Amino acid sequence: MKRGTVLLSTVALLISGCTHEPGVRMQPPSAMTSGQVPSHAVQAGMENTPRSVLRTCERLSLLRAACPRQLPYVDGVTYGISVGQGARYETLSLEVGVPYGAPPFSQLRRNGPPGVVHIVIQSGGLREAFGGFHFDRAVRSRPVRPRDGLLIRLVRRSETQRRELKGIYFGRVRWGTHLGQLVLADSADSIDADHLIFRWREGGVPHALSLHAWEPLLQTVATLRAIVVSVPPRPEGR
Repeated sequence: MKRGTVLLSTVALLISGCTHEPGVRMQPPSAMTSGQVPSHAVQAGMENTPRSVLRTCERLSLLRAACPRQLPYVDGVTYGISVGQGARYETLSLEVGVPYGAPPFSQLRRNGPPGVVHIVIQSGGLREAFGGFHFDRAVRSRPVRPRDGLLIRLVRRSETQRRELKGIYFGRVRWGTHLGQLVLADSADSIDADHLIFRWREGGVPHALSLHAWEPLLQTVATLRAIVVSVPPRPEGR
């Protein structure tokens, strides 16, 4: 999780992750079956996006169409929000806790909710927004099916090899009404380093929603899918 390269302006806001606002309904973990998510993969617990987080997202004109209505449940901690704007893109970063580094690679199992969450929403010129991670290079690879252990393999390669990596491409998936591409990013100089990224296009505008990955990786995939599915479809005629 490397932030300095793409966040040009930062607004620090703290949104309570445990004081739920009226209308918030807790949802227990559940099995997901759509897209590239195997039926046995179980997502993290989810909650409605806090109103203040949603208002911040919807104030950004490019990001407005990519604001999720569901986020991973965070227990007794707060979401930190950073807003970044470049010449052609907008970024919203939602963060709880600090990811554990590797080695030991077993620590990658501790990087998930409710204690550790990092979600990045990006719209517009994604090549610039992704910073040092080359998404287009990753999707030129042959797609593989996501499975547990691939994050550990990718992080180990990032730690031991000097050559430039290109992440792991999981192919095209349809999550809810959104058709896009799914990639596990390497440890690049990017806000999306070690993130699972879903990229799609809505109304001619490219969007990306990413989640800092953890093991078991299939739980990361199922959780990101739940976030993406909660993004409302674009209204007809707009």
